[in-house]
Amino acid sequence: MKTKNTSIREFKESDIDYVSNNMRQADADELKALLGLGPKEGLIYSVENSEEVWTGLADGIPACIFGITDCTQDDDEYTSALIWTLGTNEFFKYTKQTCLLTSRVFESWLRDYDVLFNYIWEGNKKHQSWLKKMGFIIFEDEYVEGVDGDKFYFFANFSYPEEE
Repeated sequence: MKTKNTSIREFKESDIDYVSNNMRQADADELKALLGLGPKEGLIYSVENSEEVWTGLADGIPACIFGITDCTQDDDEYTSALIWTLGTNEFFKYTKQTCLLTSRVFESWLRDYDVLFNYIWEGNKKHQSWLKKMGFIIFEDEYVEGVDGDKFYFFANFSYPEEE
């Protein structure tokens, strides 16, 4: 997938070094608060625990890495998947184009799953705004606490079956 200045391609191991060395401070702070990990360790952990991983590019440079993991249990009525995104400041350089491309990925994932979800750090306001633009609902009254007591709000997007 591609727009004028942005594109999405398959993840490459070398993307970890670039994105971790240039990670947005809010994303690095979020990793530290939730998992107690630094940028590189957090990215490696996220990639290793994902079934599908992609890299978003801005002007041909890695701007973010994002992925998805199926969380559906055998007795679940609905299918669900945990999603995540970690990026550099370049991630928001072309906000409109980034939103267009990522919304296409999320739409394709919502064809495969009933619910996409994760938790977002209360201090990561820019990502909260982006998630809302992508159609996610942030539930501030449903949260978990990180290693130092920071709040992480539950967020989700739901597929709606077509009416017959």
